[in-house]
Amino acid sequence: MNSLEAFFSFNPALAAILPPVIVAFVVSTLFAYAGMGYMVGFLQIHGVHAQRSAFDKCAKQLATLGLILGWCLLIGARIWIFFNTDSYVPRSNLGKIIELGWGCLGIAVVTSSLHFALWKPFKSHKIMHGSLALLSGINGTLAVVAILGSIRLFSALDLPNATELNLYELFNFRLFPSPLDYACGLFFPLIAGMPAAFALVWLLVRRRRDDFGRDYYNNMIPWCARWAFVAWIFISGLYLLTVVADLWQMISTGSFDLGLDEGVTYALRFLPALVACLIWFLVSRSPMPLRHKPEIIAAFILCFVSGYFIFSDATSFIF
Repeated sequence: MNSLEAFFSFNPALAAILPPVIVAFVVSTLFAYAGMGYMVGFLQIHGVHAQRSAFDKCAKQLATLGLILGWCLLIGARIWIFFNTDSYVPRSNLGKIIELGWGCLGIAVVTSSLHFALWKPFKSHKIMHGSLALLSGINGTLAVVAILGSIRLFSALDLPNATELNLYELFNFRLFPSPLDYACGLFFPLIAGMPAAFALVWLLVRRRRDDFGRDYYNNMIPWCARWAFVAWIFISGLYLLTVVADLWQMISTGSFDLGLDEGVTYALRFLPALVACLIWFLVSRSPMPLRHKPEIIAAFILCFVSGYFIFSDATSFIF
C-alpha cells in the first residue's frame, strides 16, 4: 500500500481520476449482477409464453455474463476485505456487517451458479428454472443492500465524531432531502437498468462466438435496448428530481450560490443517463442495430457515472 501511495504522490492527476473510475466501475458491476437474475428469469418465462427459442438463448448468454460478474465480485470483495482488516476490528459489529455483506453476495453467486448448472436438467421446466433466476436476483438485491450498508458504516470511520454515532444517526432518514434518500430512491431503478447496459455490450462481444444468425441479434439487441430505455428514462427523471430538490432547498433556505463546480456536478447527475436513453431509443428502433456498436459502447460507459453517484450518495453524511 505504501508503494501505491508513493506512486499516486508522483501522479496527482491519476490519483484524482483513478479512484472515482474504479468506484464507478465496481458499483455499476455490482448493480448489473444484482439485476441480471431478474432479466434472465423474465427472458426465460417470456420465451415460454412467446414460444420462441431466441429468448432462451439470450437468457443463457446473459446468465453466463451474470456468472462471470458474480464470481469476479465475490473474489474481488474477499481480496479487498483481506487487505483492509487493519482498518477495523474484525470481530466488531462493523466487521460482522462487512462479513454479512460478503456472505449475502456469496449466497447470491451460489444461487446463480446453481441456476446455470441446472440449465439442461430443467430444459422441460423453463418456468421453474426461470423462477430460480428470479430468486438469484432477489438474493443479489439483498447482497447489494448489505454491501452498501457496510460500505456506509466503513466510510463513517473517517468522521471526526465516529465513536459518538449510533446506527440510527448513521442511517438518518429524518432529513429530507438528503443524499441517503437519493441513494434509496435510485436503488431499484439502477438494479433494473444497469444489467441491460451490460447485456447490450455482452451481446456484441459474443456475436462471433455465439453465431445464432444475424436475425437473432437484430431482434435481441433491440429487445435489450427497449428494456434499457424504459429503465433509464425513469432513472434520468429521478436524477433530475434530485437536482431540483437540492436547488429548491438552496432557494428556500436563502443559500443559493451555484458555482461552476456545483453546476457541472448537477449536470453530470442526469445528462449522461439522458444521453444513454436517447442512444438506446435509437438502437431499439433501428432495423440494423449491429451498426450501432460505438453508440452502444458509449451509452455503456455513460452508465458508470450513475454508479459513482449512487456510491457517493450512499456514503454521504448530513447531520
